Amino acid sequence: MGLCRDSTKFLHIKSFIVIAIIFIVHYLIIQFDFEGRELFVNVTLMASISITIYVLIVMIKNYRGAKGMVTAFAFLLISYIFYLFGEVSWFTYESILDLYPYPSIADVGFFFYFVFTGIFLVSIIRCFKTIQWHDIGIITIIVSVIMGFYLTLSLDAQADPEDILFGFIFLISSATVFGISFIALVKFRLMLFGVTWFIIFASMLITTVADIFYYTVENTGVYTYDHVINTMWIVSDAVLVYALLIHRRDV
Repeated sequence: MGLCRDSTKFLHIKSFIVIAIIFIVHYLIIQFDFEGRELFVNVTLMASISITIYVLIVMIKNYRGAKGMVTAFAFLLISYIFYLFGEVSWFTYESILDLYPYPSIADVGFFFYFVFTGIFLVSIIRCFKTIQWHDIGIITIIVSVIMGFYLTLSLDAQADPEDILFGFIFLISSATVFGISFIALVKFRLMLFGVTWFIIFASMLITTVADIFYYTVENTGVYTYDHVINTMWIVSDAVLVYALLIHRRDV
């Protein structure tokens, strides 16, 4: 038993080191002002999403658990397919059509990414626990705090009201997903796969923080490809992939 715990601890340490290296290397690269930096950021984002999709497909294909679990992770797979659609559309607009893709059809993919991620979280919770009224209250509080923070930053920067409203739609979706992931963490923390859900929650946290920064800087017209949020999105995917790789083992 002690050997098993040591092996698990070593696996966590190795994974943390790999993810830290991904963060440092990617962030340092995008700090250089080189021709094709935009292409590099877009390609690495699409690659990280594609890797996550591949891991999800393999996980679902090899899963031998309850049907509800398979269905839940299928929703997560759909969400990442929409995510990839959004990134590919963004890349097409910007690199091929030479058009700035905000707003654009790419936002359809980003919006449904949040929708199906939320459905995944609700589905996975209902496989083991019930969602009660106080859970909805907690989610509402979390969303309200995040949206208040976003509006304060945007209004202080005197952003265009239409841009604030557009960002509001996506950020409230991101905040809701984060709130549901927090409820999942609380409900699963003492279960066998509690550590896995702490890692999934960490992925959702990184994504939400990045989204807050993105829509704030986008609304104020200061978004650039050297911003740390581009690295945070990739790291969020890396953290999620690690969680997926150990989830089947823990269930």
